[in-house]
Amino acid sequence: MRAVIHLAPQRRPTRRERPGGRRLDLTIPPDPREIVRLRAAARCFLQRCHPAGCGHIADVLLVVTELAANVVSHTDGPGRLVLVSCAEGTDVRVADSSRRVPRPQLPSATRASGRGLVLVRGISSTVDVTPDGHGGKTVHAWIAARGEGPAAPAAGHATRPGVREP
Repeated sequence: MRAVIHLAPQRRPTRRERPGGRRLDLTIPPDPREIVRLRAAARCFLQRCHPAGCGHIADVLLVVTELAANVVSHTDGPGRLVLVSCAEGTDVRVADSSRRVPRPQLPSATRASGRGLVLVRGISSTVDVTPDGHGGKTVHAWIAARGEGPAAPAAGHATRPGVREP
């Protein structure tokens, strides 16, 4: 099964972006060692947002790690990590200055990398890539809180690998 990434010309607001969500906004330095700091900041933020736990924190941290690693590995400059978390789940947004649209790769025994986007797609209810109008892009991943079920994605967003909903 092939993962689908929806490339949207303009991103429409969805119910997961309603005003009640808490927000974390961090710079992703072009240094792989900084990914540990990003994960720690994301973990603290998510634990404050969901003090009783919600079961999706580990999933969000994996998505943060994979998308931040892509920024560090495949772009020249810093990136930006934004988390917006509410009771239904967490929206992960990672922006960078590259125009190159990420392409999921099939896992291979001969490559040490290339599985990150497939993992992100498998964990997330939706994954979208949106050009920013300044030569870069933002990757958006929605991770539903466990027990809540996936939040209703906007029309046209992929909800399962290989399937695009009308």
